[in-house]
Amino acid sequence: MADDKLNRNFLVTFEQGTKSTPTEAVNHPNHYQGKTTEAIKVIEDYDLNFCLGNVIKYLLRAGRKDKDKYLEDLRKARWYLEREISTKEQENP
Repeated sequence: MADDKLNRNFLVTFEQGTKSTPTEAVNHPNHYQGKTTEAIKVIEDYDLNFCLGNVIKYLLRAGRKDKDKYLEDLRKARWYLEREISTKEQENP
């Protein structure tokens, strides 16, 4: 029920020409919002797998969710990138 209300609020806001309300913490958190799109749309548009999607997610949110965790977000992105590289190297030695 609550999700339906959030979705309706987002649609109304979107139709009015804005991305989402600043308090939309579940469906469209501010730390994943860019100037014209949000992280999930980039990941979906490029049909990225889990690891590469997380690389993009952590790079785009670095320092935005918590300014004190900028380096932590970059390290998370690196961890997922290294995991993807390792997986691909094992598939194609």
